[in-house]
Amino acid sequence: RLGRRPVAGGAGVSARLMRDLCKSLCPAGGHVCDLFLDSGSSGEAAVAEGMRFTGIELDETYYRFAEQRIASVLTPDTGDIFG
Repeated sequence: RLGRRPVAGGAGVSARLMRDLCKSLCPAGGHVCDLFLDSGSSGEAAVAEGMRFTGIELDETYYRFAEQRIASVLTPDTGDIFG
């Protein structure tokens, strides 16, 4: 993508807004798919709400940032989602 900003804190979408969107648009225990993972706010929200998540990101820097962000909300019940 052209004109991407440096990875710092995400796209400015609040975690609460993303969680509300996931809960509103996806059934409980559902599966969220984000074709442009970017900083991982959608993945963080989906996993925090107990949903399955698939994220696609071509840029390794953004992928690594998103991976850390999503891992921060994992619980022992979640298991290894990066396998």
